[in-house]
Order: sequence, then structure tokens, then C-alpha cells
Amino acid sequence: MNMSEEEMNEVVNSIRSKYDKKSTRQEKVEEIENLDQSVTSAGTVWALVYGIIGALIFGTGMCCVIIWNRMVFGIIIGLLGMIIMSLAIPGRKLAMERQKAKVSGQIKKLSEEVLE
Repeated sequence: MNMSEEEMNEVVNSIRSKYDKKSTRQEKVEEIENLDQSVTSAGTVWALVYGIIGALIFGTGMCCVIIWNRMVFGIIIGLLGMIIMSLAIPGRKLAMERQKAKVSGQIKKLSEEVLE
């Protein structure tokens, strides 16, 4: 691979920056970013779990109706799946609020230290 001198310098500098010692301020900013990311990831995990489980239960209800000719049982199972899927979005918001309450004190403390 033929790289120009400028491209080689960029590659070397990007690798070198990974190994440079970070200042405490940079570490605190990264910690703030990680804590902020944990808020959204907690809600996303909740929504995915409930959405997938609900969809699988709903699909089982559809199979009961379409394939196994169990109409009443299939409708009940399908409705249960829909209820579980409908909990995904409100559950996501609730999980995010709980996580936000957990990390808000740490974020405020770190942000005050960084802004000083």
C-alpha cells in the first residue's frame, strides 16, 4: 500500500494519540459521556427485551390461529403479546428516568469539576 508522507503522519498520530496520557479533565469528560450514554442504553435494552418477547408471544398466538386452528387460545395469546409490546415504549421512558436519577449526581459533580 503506497501512502503519501502526509497520510502516514496522520496514521501515526492517530495511533500515538491512543497511548498519550490523558489529562484528568479529559478523563472526566469521557466519564460524563459514558454516564450520559448509560441513560439511553438502559432504556434501549428495556425496549428491545419487551418488544422482542412481546413479538414472539404475538407470533405464537398467530400460529395458534393460522396453523393449529386454536382460535380462542390464539387470540388470547396474541393479545397478551400485544400488551407486552405496548409496554416497551413507556418502559423505556421509565428505565431512562430511573437511570437518569442514578447518575445525575455524578454528572453534576463531574461537570462542575470540569467547568472550574
